[in-house]
Amino acid sequence: MDPSRLEKDAPVLPDLRALGRAIRQSLTAQEVLDNVQRALTPLDAGGWLLLCSSRQTVLASTGHAPKGPLNLPDGGFAAAEVTQVLRTPWLLSLLPLGNCLLVAGSTPEAAPELAAVLEVMQPHLLVALQRMEQQKRPELRPEFMDTLFAHMQEGVAICDATGTLQTFNPALRHLHGGNSGAVSHAQWPEKFHLHTPDGSRMLTPEEVPLYRAWKGEVVDQALLLIRPPGLPDRYVQFQGGPVRSAQGELLGALVTGIDMTGTFQQEQQLHTQHRLIQHEHHARASSEHTLRYTSALLRISEALLEGNSPAEMGQAVLSESREILDALTANIYVTDPDHRELKLFSSLNVHASLEEKIRTFPLEGHNPVSEVARTGKPLIFSSKEALCEAYPDLLPLKEDIQGPVIVLLPLALREEVLGVLHFGFGPGRRLAEEEHSLMRNIAKQVAQALERTRLYQQQDRLIHQHQETLAMLQALMHNAPIGLAFLDDQLSFKMVNRPMARMLNSTIDDFLGARPTERFPLFGQLIEHQLKKVLDSGESLLNLEYSMPPGMGRPLQDWLVNYFPVRTPEGETLGIGATIQDITHQKASERILQESQLFREKIMQTAPVVIYLMDLQAQHIVYSNQHMAEVLGYTPQEVEHMSMRNMLSLVHHEDLAQTREVLSQMQDLQGGDVISLEARFRHKSGSWRWFFVKYTLFSRTEESLLVLGLALDITEQKQFQEALNESEQRFKDVSNSVPILIWMSDAQRNRTFFNRTWLEFTGSTTAESAGTGWTALVHPEDIERYLHIYHQNFEARTEFQIEYRLKRFDGQYRWILARGVPRFDLNGNFLGFIGGCIEMHDRKVAEEALKERETELQQVMNVQKRFVADAAHELRTPLTAIQGNLDILIRHPHIPEDEKKEIVQDVQREATRLGRLVNDMLQLARGDSGLAFKEEEVDLHRVLHSAFRDAERFSEDHHLELGKVENVTLYGDRDRLKQLLLILLENAVKYTPAGGTIRGTLVCSDSRAEVRISDNGIGIAEEDIPRVFERFYRVDKARQRSEDPGGTGLGLPIARWIVDQHGGKIWIESEVGKGTTVVVQLRAEPVT
Repeated sequence: MDPSRLEKDAPVLPDLRALGRAIRQSLTAQEVLDNVQRALTPLDAGGWLLLCSSRQTVLASTGHAPKGPLNLPDGGFAAAEVTQVLRTPWLLSLLPLGNCLLVAGSTPEAAPELAAVLEVMQPHLLVALQRMEQQKRPELRPEFMDTLFAHMQEGVAICDATGTLQTFNPALRHLHGGNSGAVSHAQWPEKFHLHTPDGSRMLTPEEVPLYRAWKGEVVDQALLLIRPPGLPDRYVQFQGGPVRSAQGELLGALVTGIDMTGTFQQEQQLHTQHRLIQHEHHARASSEHTLRYTSALLRISEALLEGNSPAEMGQAVLSESREILDALTANIYVTDPDHRELKLFSSLNVHASLEEKIRTFPLEGHNPVSEVARTGKPLIFSSKEALCEAYPDLLPLKEDIQGPVIVLLPLALREEVLGVLHFGFGPGRRLAEEEHSLMRNIAKQVAQALERTRLYQQQDRLIHQHQETLAMLQALMHNAPIGLAFLDDQLSFKMVNRPMARMLNSTIDDFLGARPTERFPLFGQLIEHQLKKVLDSGESLLNLEYSMPPGMGRPLQDWLVNYFPVRTPEGETLGIGATIQDITHQKASERILQESQLFREKIMQTAPVVIYLMDLQAQHIVYSNQHMAEVLGYTPQEVEHMSMRNMLSLVHHEDLAQTREVLSQMQDLQGGDVISLEARFRHKSGSWRWFFVKYTLFSRTEESLLVLGLALDITEQKQFQEALNESEQRFKDVSNSVPILIWMSDAQRNRTFFNRTWLEFTGSTTAESAGTGWTALVHPEDIERYLHIYHQNFEARTEFQIEYRLKRFDGQYRWILARGVPRFDLNGNFLGFIGGCIEMHDRKVAEEALKERETELQQVMNVQKRFVADAAHELRTPLTAIQGNLDILIRHPHIPEDEKKEIVQDVQREATRLGRLVNDMLQLARGDSGLAFKEEEVDLHRVLHSAFRDAERFSEDHHLELGKVENVTLYGDRDRLKQLLLILLENAVKYTPAGGTIRGTLVCSDSRAEVRISDNGIGIAEEDIPRVFERFYRVDKARQRSEDPGGTGLGLPIARWIVDQHGGKIWIESEVGKGTTVVVQLRAEPVT
């Protein structure tokens, strides 16, 4: 068939699934053949015959096929014989169908494709013919039906009216590998591994064909995938429906399944053949382009393989690429060995000015060449504008760029980018896929060439290194401290180094080509015998010792010789290698060592250490010295008869576990390893002795594992250590139980111990306070002073005492009294300091408070002294006046009555003043003694009204008035507040001339009540205002009215005392000649 026609007709090929479905539904052989004929008309089939070979008859035919009986040979199904009988010019394709034969005629071109389609249709044709054959047969007995059910090629599954699977035939079991039995429909997908055709998921129970049939649906061409474990996947097509009785009752359901796996595979193969033919057509159509591109690639490959210089290789590649691709410019960039920048390796048709600017690009730069090298992905730009828009830094180069269509390809090999290939094309150039493919191939070849160049360079370096290695090996061989030689398989010396020649008093030339018997007459035959043994067995002979007797002016010499086969990497034996080493001094040492064995034995027997040798393979003691009897009471003979079990019975039960652990570790001992152990062993008398034991490997062979043990009796040290530990524990217990902060430092001034009291007080851990960490807890104002004293006494090794502040666990600094004492060992060596700290914060605070109280008391005493002095002075004046007047009355009893009356009035006036003074002093005395005020709810406005009413009684010559008075309620002492107001009113009356005005106001603002008592009296000088509240202070009389007001100088101090007790403030505003205003402010918090 013409390929072009096949390509044209490919879209109208038959739908094989639809054809199979039509064949299976056919009722007669002729209908089967007609369906096939209609479906396969595009394949130029010339005619169809369905023959029955057993009856030599035509069951059905199309076209010009004969009718009636045929004269075919017995069993004749050969195409040539059928062609002869049918006398047709068509090429026949034969398809056996049991006892039938399907014959199809076609052109030679369509024959292969027709044969493939027939092979796919074979299962469907067999099913249709079997069904038609069964329809012709009479009803069979159940046994025949069971046999038919068991041998059907189609799988059959049956469920009952409850939807429970009852049975399936062997053909279906072969597909899914399950066992028959009662299985509910919910379990069918999982039990029989039923999946969707694409295998993406398992079917739901409702999607199973048998379930659908049970639900009354007629299932047709239901395709699914069965994936049984351990068996290949199978595509199965089901059809069936419900089974009902004559009365329409549902009895169950039945479905049949056909294995369509082969059909699918053949269908895929058929479509693959179509695709291959189409690909072949396209390949022929593009053969000229391919040949042209292939030739260019071959020329590029030849240029890269010629081995010219890298520049010539690059020019050749760019020239060929530019010609075949019709490119304007081309460049090759290569990364440097350090992968830091890209260098212009070769360029073609690039302006000199531009070439200079693009000669190098940093690998991390923002440009298209570096980006392709970094990412390994190609970049294509349709114009210079697009390039400059993506990379604005290239805008200055825009006019110099010749190829506006730019292609950048990575030169990548095994995920490593070796460089970048650049092509520049003319404006508007559109590149075909073949051209892209060609550029990728060119980039790949250039990358391979760069890799080959790099490998050649590496090869040169390796050759140079190899030559250096050979030189070093030769130098090593001739300067090695041992003799080396090589003999061939004929036992002739082929190589001898200089040390071996010197050892044997010969030259290298004396050995080359000679045999051992020629060089060593005395024992040459022995040497050759040993060499032949190495050649024959292929095994080495090591550590052979030879002694050469003295002679020829040479002393006795001992040699250590090794022979070993020399093989190629493939295992071929080339000869024998030999090493010789002068061990004369070693053998002499061994002889000396042997001579000293007795001496060592005496040392071992007399050493104050238990020495014994254990064989862990044989599990017994093989040797012990005499000291064993001295420390444990067992003689060496008794010990050497002990097994390891007997030896372990001597170990204290508390030390038995670690002893067993040490024994297990001995199995892995290597040369130089040492394991130590402290344990108690029972003396023969029954007492326990402490030993410090060290074990080391003595020797290891296949037959024995000898371990040497050295045991030192440390019983006395242990007893001393236990006593010391007990003492230390007692110290720790005592230090942790006392309420003192105890610390200890070493000789380097680092704190090493803190008791529990310290840790609990500071809230820190031992690790945090250790060393110099404790200094962080000292108050910043005390740390410098503390460290100065601490270091000064460390240098002097003297005790010290200091008070400082230490931070408590709650962050509060507490005063501490610390005392440190130096520590010395029994030999007088300085060990450090031990110190104790006592919290004295409360005492320190009390002391400071006491000092403050003393200062306050001193101030009070000074005030009292001044008060007493002032009081005495104030009391003396009225008492003197009274006493003087009384003296006059006594001395002059007959003075006139009016004078007596005047004297009595003076005495009365002074006595009244004296009473008032004493009363005020008592009032102040009570205040100084801390007299408590009553605290109650007080209406201050009422108290002010009451005070003004009282003042009106003793001041009839003054005009008293109240201004603004707000209602104010506060907590305080009602009587004291009234006394305060009366004192202020009395003072205003005293220092205001008759007819003057005294005014009072009360306002409240911001929870503070303010009382103002104002007058228009004589006023107070500015310099006197600060002192008017001092006791007994009175303004200069020269500034007063002519008549003495008679004040005591205690009114205002008492007033201030009352204000202070109420938490308020009092001050005076005054101007001489205009008047005075006294202001009192009191807290007026809301009364609840």
